[in-house]
Amino acid sequence: MNKKIKTDEKKLEREIGVAPTYDMVIAYLESLGKTAEYLSIDLETETNEELQVTYMKCCSLSDRPTWAISIPFIKGNGERYFNPDQELDIMQKLQILLATDIPKIFQNGQFDIGVLEIVYKMKVNNLLIDTMCGQHVLLPELPKDLGTLCSIYTDQPY
Repeated sequence: MNKKIKTDEKKLEREIGVAPTYDMVIAYLESLGKTAEYLSIDLETETNEELQVTYMKCCSLSDRPTWAISIPFIKGNGERYFNPDQELDIMQKLQILLATDIPKIFQNGQFDIGVLEIVYKMKVNNLLIDTMCGQHVLLPELPKDLGTLCSIYTDQPY
């Protein structure tokens, strides 16, 4: 399902792929590897303190200001979103994409890249910028969270 967000005539119309099908995710991951000039990535994670493991709840990707996809791995009730074979296939496609020379943009990349490389054994190649670190360099007195950055640099409600 795609949600269109348009709050003002002067603002960009954006499309966000939420609750995607397996086929939609695979097609998008494969197309990114062929066409993306850059790739913005953000993970949402959860840590199971009892098992002492951090895992991805979802991975959001975008290669342009007007389109993004959020790939869920865990539903709100804690169940898997995809079956194990589909999830493995998605993870393998994601691993291939992250290893390409396409420049990558992360928010709090130190954490996200750590999760990808340590927990999921996915090599992230060609980090272009971590927006959190960039914000700290530009305006060190301000917060560096994604909500603050969106309110300063975009017209996107957060």
